[in-house]
Amino acid sequence: MAARISAFLILLGFLVGNLFRFSFSSSSIHISLLDLAVIFLYLCTLHKIKFKLNILTIFILWLFITLIIGSLNHWIIGLLESFAYLFRYCLYIFSFIPINLIYSQSQKKSLITALAFMFPIIGAIQYFWFPDLRPFIIYGWDEHYLRVFGTILDPNFYGMML
Repeated sequence: MAARISAFLILLGFLVGNLFRFSFSSSSIHISLLDLAVIFLYLCTLHKIKFKLNILTIFILWLFITLIIGSLNHWIIGLLESFAYLFRYCLYIFSFIPINLIYSQSQKKSLITALAFMFPIIGAIQYFWFPDLRPFIIYGWDEHYLRVFGTILDPNFYGMML
């Protein structure tokens, strides 16, 4: 049951992208539906994950040590923003661990097939319906005109996903 819910949330999170995201007060830390889906995926498999001192653990420790050393000259908000980006980075990079624990090979294949089918359709609809991202400059988005940016609102990242 948790596998179906997390698969639905991940699929929905990728398809919605950055269209629906919220932030904490006036901070530049934003949370999207995909972030929440990945956190839910980890929570569903937390009891199955066994941590061992391997290259991944050493890498995560190195990231946190560099975060602490690099933030010595920053205020607490800068430290929180850095930690949020690092936390999101680690969650996304290592999300293959819980995915391999709860999904079968056929479930992973159908999830990837659904994403591969929906991304070009959403990109084409976006390109013909709303090709101009310039009205959203006031909200912190980059100026993109006549580009496929999809629901991610970033043409480079969306192109990588395609």
